[in-house]
This record gives sequence, C-alpha cells and structure tokens, in this order.
Amino acid sequence: MRWSTFLRLHAQGIIARDFFLAVTATFRQLYVFVVIEHRSRRLIHCNVTAHPTAAWTLQQLREAIGF
Repeated sequence: MRWSTFLRLHAQGIIARDFFLAVTATFRQLYVFVVIEHRSRRLIHCNVTAHPTAAWTLQQLREAIGF
C-alpha cells in the first residue's frame, strides 16, 4: 500500500506531534510541543516551556489525547 493511500484511509485516526526549539528575540530558548490532527490539519494541543522534563512532556501528551 502506498503512503498516500494509507493516509487517506486512516487519516481520521492519526495525530502528529512535534517537539522543537524556538529562540526568542532576546536569545532565550523555548521548547514548543505541538500536536495536530492529520485529517483536518487542526491544532489539537500546543504548549511552551523553558525547561522541559519527561513529566512535563508526558503531561502534554495526556492533555492532547484526553487522558
């Protein structure tokens, strides 16, 4: 099965997440956690922290998927 076919058939159940670094105008480093829904490309969850931890990341996942 091609990737495009797989996405078309299963997009309603797929979410994507990204964890990236953003640098502010004052050179401060902030970590951004984003979750989007593939089908609608709707932003489900977004949060920012200067000091990410494993507990913080897990909490973001829980909030994004409703646990």
